Amino acid sequence: MSKILQSAFFGYFVAIIVSAACLGMGLVLTTQLGESAGMMLLVTAVLIASWWGGLYPGLLATALCVVVGCYYFLSPLFSPRVDSAGDLLRVALFFVIGVTIAIVNEAKRRAVVREVKRREELRLIMSSIGDAVITTDVNGKITGLNPVAEELTGWTTAAAVGRPLTQVFRLVHQHSRKTIDNVALRAAVEEVTVGAAADSILIAKDGRELPVEDSTSPIRDRNGGIIGAVLVFRDVTERRQTEQRLQISEERFRALVKATATIVWTTAPNGQTVEDSPTWREFTGQTYDEWKGSGWLNVVHPDDREQTAAYWRDATAARTAYQCEYRLRRADGEYRWTSVSGVPVLNADGAVREWVGMNVDITDERSVAEKVRESELRYRLVSEAANDAIWDWDLDTNKVRWNEGIRRNYGYSKSQVGADAGWWKAGIHPEDRERVIEGIHKAIESGQERWTDEYRFQKADGDYAYVIDRGRIVRIDDKPVRMVGSMLDLTERKRNEQILAERSRLAAMRADVSGCLTTGEPMTDVLQRCAEAVVRHLDTAVARIWIIDDANTSLNMLANAGERDHLLDLHREVVIGEGKIGRIAQQCQPLVTNQAPLDPNISDPQWALREGMVAFAGYPLTVEGRVLGVLATFSRQELSDAILSDLAPLADSIAQYVVRKRSEQILDRLTAEAERQRRLYRTILSTIPDLVYVFDLQHRFTYANEALLKMWGRSWDDAIGKNCLELGYEPWHAEMHDHEIDQVVETRQAIRGEVPYVGTGGRRIYDYIFLPVFGADGEVEAVAGTTRDITELKQTEAAIRENEARFRQLADAMPHIVWSAGPDGEADYFNNRWHQFTNFDRNIDNDRNWEHLLPHDDLIPFRAAWDESVRTGTPFEIEHRFFDQANKTYRWFLTRAVPVRNSSGEVLRWFVSCTDIQRQKRTEQINRFLADASACLTADLDYEQTFKELARVAVPHFSDWCAIDLLDDENQPRRVALMHQDPKKIDLVNHMNNEHPPREDDQFGIWNIMRSGTSALWRNVTEEKLQAATNNAEQLEIIKSLHLTSYIGVPLVSRGRTFGALTFSMAESGRLFDDEALRAAEDVARRVAVAYENSLLYHQLREADRRKDEFLAMLAHELRNPLAPIRSGIDILEIDSPKGAEVLDAMKDQVEHLVRLVDDLLDVSRIMRGKVELRPQTASLSAIIERAVQSTKWLFEEKEHTLEVKLPAESIPIHADPVRMVQVVSNLLNNAAKYTDPGGCVQLEVEQVDDKAQIRITDDGIGIEPELTAHVFDLFTQSSRALDRAQGGLGIGLTLVRNLVEMHQGTVQVKSNGAGKGSQFVVELPISSAPLPAEEAPIDDASNVARRILVVDDNVGVARMLSLLLGKLGEHQIEMAHDGPTAIAKACEMTPEMIFLDIGLPNMDGYQVGRKLREEPELDNTLLIALTGYGKDEDRRKSAEAGFDEHLVKPPALEVLRGLFSHPKLSDADSSSLETTGD
Repeated sequence: MSKILQSAFFGYFVAIIVSAACLGMGLVLTTQLGESAGMMLLVTAVLIASWWGGLYPGLLATALCVVVGCYYFLSPLFSPRVDSAGDLLRVALFFVIGVTIAIVNEAKRRAVVREVKRREELRLIMSSIGDAVITTDVNGKITGLNPVAEELTGWTTAAAVGRPLTQVFRLVHQHSRKTIDNVALRAAVEEVTVGAAADSILIAKDGRELPVEDSTSPIRDRNGGIIGAVLVFRDVTERRQTEQRLQISEERFRALVKATATIVWTTAPNGQTVEDSPTWREFTGQTYDEWKGSGWLNVVHPDDREQTAAYWRDATAARTAYQCEYRLRRADGEYRWTSVSGVPVLNADGAVREWVGMNVDITDERSVAEKVRESELRYRLVSEAANDAIWDWDLDTNKVRWNEGIRRNYGYSKSQVGADAGWWKAGIHPEDRERVIEGIHKAIESGQERWTDEYRFQKADGDYAYVIDRGRIVRIDDKPVRMVGSMLDLTERKRNEQILAERSRLAAMRADVSGCLTTGEPMTDVLQRCAEAVVRHLDTAVARIWIIDDANTSLNMLANAGERDHLLDLHREVVIGEGKIGRIAQQCQPLVTNQAPLDPNISDPQWALREGMVAFAGYPLTVEGRVLGVLATFSRQELSDAILSDLAPLADSIAQYVVRKRSEQILDRLTAEAERQRRLYRTILSTIPDLVYVFDLQHRFTYANEALLKMWGRSWDDAIGKNCLELGYEPWHAEMHDHEIDQVVETRQAIRGEVPYVGTGGRRIYDYIFLPVFGADGEVEAVAGTTRDITELKQTEAAIRENEARFRQLADAMPHIVWSAGPDGEADYFNNRWHQFTNFDRNIDNDRNWEHLLPHDDLIPFRAAWDESVRTGTPFEIEHRFFDQANKTYRWFLTRAVPVRNSSGEVLRWFVSCTDIQRQKRTEQINRFLADASACLTADLDYEQTFKELARVAVPHFSDWCAIDLLDDENQPRRVALMHQDPKKIDLVNHMNNEHPPREDDQFGIWNIMRSGTSALWRNVTEEKLQAATNNAEQLEIIKSLHLTSYIGVPLVSRGRTFGALTFSMAESGRLFDDEALRAAEDVARRVAVAYENSLLYHQLREADRRKDEFLAMLAHELRNPLAPIRSGIDILEIDSPKGAEVLDAMKDQVEHLVRLVDDLLDVSRIMRGKVELRPQTASLSAIIERAVQSTKWLFEEKEHTLEVKLPAESIPIHADPVRMVQVVSNLLNNAAKYTDPGGCVQLEVEQVDDKAQIRITDDGIGIEPELTAHVFDLFTQSSRALDRAQGGLGIGLTLVRNLVEMHQGTVQVKSNGAGKGSQFVVELPISSAPLPAEEAPIDDASNVARRILVVDDNVGVARMLSLLLGKLGEHQIEMAHDGPTAIAKACEMTPEMIFLDIGLPNMDGYQVGRKLREEPELDNTLLIALTGYGKDEDRRKSAEAGFDEHLVKPPALEVLRGLFSHPKLSDADSSSLETTGD
């Protein structure tokens, strides 16, 4: 029946029945009260149907009531039609109210279900508490018991409720048997937590007596008032039994100590005596004051005192057991031997709490032991004479004789005993043999009289006996001749000693383990100490303890002592049944073996054999047949039966400890959990913000939490026990709740609703739920309820609906695209602008499928960024393109999204805006294109390369196509650049242009643009325009295949003349040109025209510069040719004339001046164009200065100037071209000499300033005008006064100086105080860190060595003068030739050693002649010298390539000509000729 009532079908059935019932009642009341009464009853039907069945039955009832209401209660009657607007409004209002009621009741019903579930979970939690719990009211009457309390008291909850606590929970004192008062009343009265006495006994209903531990606390209401008490108690029977067993164990220990110890004492952790010991005072006679602290050492024997104190200090410092023996003075003055043992007692944290020890009088035992030793000595002497194995060893013959003892004691027959010492030595155990034999030989060789040793000797049955062997060495004249001795069997004594030692070790081990198991330390520490005790006392290699886990499937290693690393990872966790450890636990049987390497149960026999492991013992830790773990140990010696028999009870003790420890852990855990659950329950009820309450079956409140009391404005006492009406509820409200309480009791089902209520907080709306509380008999014994304030929720929902409507109105009014999305990023709203842009209809799924509107290149980053923002909740911003459905093109948008969060920071939804930035983007692209275009147009002056780069820059950012056409010399268009991203399409267009070139009469295209001089813009390229722009079908088809969409053509105009056209086209991108793009194209066209004009001017300037260079070179050549014979003639006269001839000197100076003018003219041209190549090296600045001074000395002497030169003591190294630096200094000295009046003074100073070398040239000449100072280094600049004075020069010397200095990373400056005040030039050069090269030895003049010389020059005068000059230098054989063929013929005829060859020969130039000469093998060693007026680097390179060895510029200086005679090539030739002569 209950299932039927709970089914959904029954809910619909109730909706129909209730609707029908209300219709009938409405028809009855309508006749008396009017139509309104009928409609109101229909509302009741909706309330009942939704209250009973929830949402859908409520909706069904609403629909039924709307139909029947229209039919029976509204005009026209008995018709579903509604004519009146007022009636139609009433029907709509009724429908809205009905739907609202159904939704609210559905929400209430679900809240009731959740509350029932929460209460059931709380009930289950209380049932699962391990402690017994009893609750009482303030009078000590029981109100509830949990299952544990029922079990311990023997009372059921139903039988116990309402009874006094002392009747159900009857406590008596364990010893006095007096009844303990009602602790609940005490807790309620004293308002404190009350606990019963420690020896309390609970008398159960069935007479059982259980020792318990309990605690009672008061239960308070919201105001802190006492409303009852809660009693928590537990059965401590097992713990009491454990404590009793512990007490018995301690009493036994005390009895044992009392029976075995003479003195018992305790000390402080530091070893100082602080407590009295009656046994000590009784034995020693010391008072407490005499023995406290360290006074006890005063009664220790003086001989033992220092060692005893040291042992005690070491033990207290290391916190280890203390054991020793010393003599202690008794009260009668006699010293008695005592054996002392002391152990530290540790706290839970491992610190020493105190030391406990005892002294045992062992004087008598020591006396007995001494007597025993004396007796054993006498016994051994007797045995040596009678019963021992006596031997006599002849050292000379190596023969040994034995008495009967060897056979009697060791089982050998007479025939088995060997006659020599070898048999005896072979019987010694192999491990002892070498030591024993070495000891015998040492005793014999060292002159000892006796020898004694203990070793193992093999008996006849193969076993070994422990023996002590003594021998006396017999010597004759100091020579050992024999040894006589006896061998005593010590096997039994050794065995007894081992047994005693073993028993002592076992006792110590048991004591250590027992001490460990009684401490309160953590279980892992205790088990570790137990394992260490096994290793320490039994001398085993490794000991481990495993404890089984909670699942009883594997063993976890909790203790590991000894050699800890063996199979550590494998043994940390062992599965039960696997390996020897797992099988011990599975079979619950010990595994013991003294042959570990051979035992099949040992999982790693190779390891055991390798490590020398002999024995293994493993024992299960069991309690009542249940396995708790395993204790196992490996040993390198056999484990005796005594050890094995002692390990089994040791394992049992550890198992008992584990059980006890686990029980304590479980008990502590359950206690803590019970306490936690109790606090949780109290906290939930006292702090829950909802209103919590309980009704009894008479509708009275029996419980109300603090929140409800606060809402009422009442105290607990004032509210509890009253019904709703008594508490001030409105009658209808109280009646409704009374009806709902009865309904819950009757239906045993929860009920939910919403209701307004005016409390202390004003009028509020509350959501409430009532649910039944079942008693132990399964019947409803109360009704519990919770109520929640939903006023703010209702207000928030209304505000959200209002804000949503305002948002949509605002979004639809905005010009931007606006949309919103849920927390998952899925769009749920788009404004009107979106639908205008996309042509999507509202409320169609196309709104959600917007991704196809983005191009693929934009969709991937858009989706990645959007997904990342949705995942992290961070704002979203990106630029992308949307496809404009109306204009069939892409447009740029800036999309931003911000999250809306709730109070906890969770994202509720996303608001997104998309702003059209197409214009900004296009402007950016145009500006970027203009910037890139300007850069490429100024990067190169080769206009064709520049225009190709411009087309590449334009595509694809500005356009999809770019073409540049220029008019050639025949006024025909020539395409210099065409660019597109697809090379195949470029080839296609080039083919079309070749097959169908533009025609001058075209009405469209580049000819029309160039002819008209105006730009063309086709915003949209239509088929009609394409047809008009083409001349045939093939051309039309090709252009159509390009899919052009927009076109711009701009003329290229320079100085009023159109010289070409620049065109741009759009195609695949779908973009369109606009006026702004046209203006950009025209701007680029103007820049192209400027670049084109600059390129033409640049080429013209280059051509002019080239012609200038050729002119200067030709000028220098033509000037040098006549200078050559003049200089040669002067050199001849100088050689022939006496020294000091003034006329010759003047002529020579003027020729040198003219040569320098020509050189400067060429140098400044090359330097200004960067054509001079330096030959830097590390050079001495002082040497450079001296050469410059020497070269200008004649000018100073002519002007009668004084030249003062100041050089540093150590020359300054610089990295420079010495020739050029000499030129710099010479020019500055020439300048100073020229512009200083005769008889003036010029100073040249050189010094180091920081890391610079500074050259200062100062004169007192005409000075420099201030306005000329800034331009003094400019080309062809001279002072106006200098021009008047006609000092000569071209005004290029200082320009050479500045450029050459700057090429050396230096600086040059000029200073002058004005006209007539002199000037100063300062040159600074960087100092080199490299050392100066060693000075070369002077080369001897080799010009007087006779040479065969051929002079070739088309100028007969030049050839004659050079020949005469060379003849003056030595007795040389000189021939002349004036053309190329003659020179070749003479060279082959005379085989000259030196050939001076002019380059500028007619018909066959010098280069050709040089190559021909080098083809002759006999001329390989000839020094070939180019003699020419051309001295550029290019000229020198050409001469070297033609085979010349040297390159001289006309006119050659005499010193240069002399230097040629020392050329290495002539030296090699001399050596070769000498060798030939020698042969």
